[in-house]
Amino acid sequence: MTSKKPVGKRRFKSIPIRIGINIIVGYCVLILLLAGCQNRYIYYPQNASESEMRRMAERVGLQPVKAGAKLIGWQRGMEGTDAGPEAVFIVFHGNAGHAVHRSYYADIFSEHSNGRWSTVILEYPGYGARSGKPSERALIEAADELIQNVRQQTDAPLILLGESLGSGVATGIVARDPEAIAGLILITPFDSLTSVASHHFPFAPVRLFLRDRFDNIANLKAFNGPLAILLAENDTVVPARFGQHLYESYQGGPKILHIQKGRDHNTLDLLSNHPFWTQAFELLEKF
Repeated sequence: MTSKKPVGKRRFKSIPIRIGINIIVGYCVLILLLAGCQNRYIYYPQNASESEMRRMAERVGLQPVKAGAKLIGWQRGMEGTDAGPEAVFIVFHGNAGHAVHRSYYADIFSEHSNGRWSTVILEYPGYGARSGKPSERALIEAADELIQNVRQQTDAPLILLGESLGSGVATGIVARDPEAIAGLILITPFDSLTSVASHHFPFAPVRLFLRDRFDNIANLKAFNGPLAILLAENDTVVPARFGQHLYESYQGGPKILHIQKGRDHNTLDLLSNHPFWTQAFELLEKF
């Protein structure tokens, strides 16, 4: 007569297996959700109607930049003198808000040049009053469109400023035509977006499924112009080590690095009298 194992013992042994299966299934579901919703973790646009955007822009001294009927950005000082601006600073902002929120960059450039420099700020697709959906490709193509618009107005040297996510847009433009850009200023940049994503989601294989990678190191390989980088020592959004890695990797031209002590990603001192700006502009004007 054959013996049978007690039913209770079989059930007890199957419990760890079921728990393991549930954990694996739950993890796979979490990764699929993360992969499917990744844009929500990258882009945080703030929207407003064009009339609202124009009112906000007027209050801070910005004029609209149009491509046909499409609003693609905001500018100050492009009219300049009869000779036009001596340089044009094109700003690519971070992943939140909209372009008009970065009017302080126009203040900085105007103050340091006594009005000799102009500022143009790109409005990303899906931000402000601009239609479309943000993505790495969409942002870089929008930046290229804006630069072509600027080139129809002036042949002054172009200097790009990329802020946080905008550093990836700036270097993406540089990668397309390195010789067309006179200089680069990067505020709280990263070496690549995959590094930042892996930091925030260490449990996920983000390098396998991240669509928008913004690889700043690769994008700057052919660039040999001046590069100025500003980092926040206690940055919890884009840890400073990623910006330092980018700085150390850049071997194409002259460069400076400034790290603001005790500052976080959104508490940087960006006032025009901060020493970083003097250092950056001195570097840019030498070349």
